[in-house]
Amino acid sequence: MDNIGEEGPQSSPLELLTEVELIAPSFLNTTRQIESIGLSWDSPVGAEQFLILRDDVLIGSTFETSYIDQTTTPNTTYCYKIAALNSNGISSPLSEPACDKPYIGTPDNFTGLISQNTIQLSWSNVEGANEYSLFRNGTAIYNGSELAFLDDNLNYGTAYNYTISSFDLSGEEGPQSDPIELITHIQLVAPTLSVEADTTSFILNWSSVASATSYKIYVDDLPNTLEIETTTYTFEGEIGVQNCFKIRAVNEHGTIGPESNQECATGN
Repeated sequence: MDNIGEEGPQSSPLELLTEVELIAPSFLNTTRQIESIGLSWDSPVGAEQFLILRDDVLIGSTFETSYIDQTTTPNTTYCYKIAALNSNGISSPLSEPACDKPYIGTPDNFTGLISQNTIQLSWSNVEGANEYSLFRNGTAIYNGSELAFLDDNLNYGTAYNYTISSFDLSGEEGPQSDPIELITHIQLVAPTLSVEADTTSFILNWSSVASATSYKIYVDDLPNTLEIETTTYTFEGEIGVQNCFKIRAVNEHGTIGPESNQECATGN
C-alpha cells in the first residue's frame, strides 16, 4: 500500500517445492563369493549415493546399487544395512538387515606328481578349513583333513581332471577349484630278452618298449648295471663261466619298468 492506503499490484508468484522424502533402500540381497560377499539393492526415488554399513559400522559408499565386501574372514557371518543419500546429502532411514558369510577359499599349490598309473595329489592348508573334498572327473574320491591323497590303479596313458573344495568349521562346502589336468604315463612293460653265445661273446637282443628312452642291463643280479639306449648289447664273458641277464626299460621320467625274462649263457 502507498501512503494513502491504496494497494499496488501483486508480485509474480514464488514457487517452492518441498523435498521428496527418501525412503530406505529395499530388496537388499547378498551373494556369497570366495572370501567376499556381494550386495545389491534397489534405488529409491531421489537417491544419489549409498552408504554401506556392516554390523552397524560404515565400511564404504558407492554411487552404484551394488557393492562387494572384500574384507571378510572365513567362518564369520556379517549383517549389512544400506542408507541412501540425496543430492543435498540428506540420508534415508537404514534398510532392513541382510546377513551372510563368505565361501571359504580353495587350496593353493594344488598339484599332482605322476608315476606310471599313479598320481600323488597334494595341496596347501586353507586357514579356517575343517576338511577338503577331492574330485576326479567330477566324482568325489576323497573327503578328509589330510593335505595329500594317492590316486592309484588308474588307466595308463589317460588324462584325468582334478578339482578340490574346502569345508568351513560349520561343515559348509565352498566352490570347487579350477581343474588341473594330469596324464598318466604310457605303461612300461617288460622286454623280451634273447641271448646268442659266440665263444665268450654274449650278444643280447630284446624287444623295444613303447615310451622307453633307455634300458638297464642286469648281469647276475649284481647291483651295478649298465644303461644304454639301444636294444642290443654284446657282453664279453669268460670261458667256463656262466652269466645270467635281465633287462628293464626306463622312461623319460626315470621310471623303471618290470624285469624281462632271464637268459643265461656260458663261455666256451
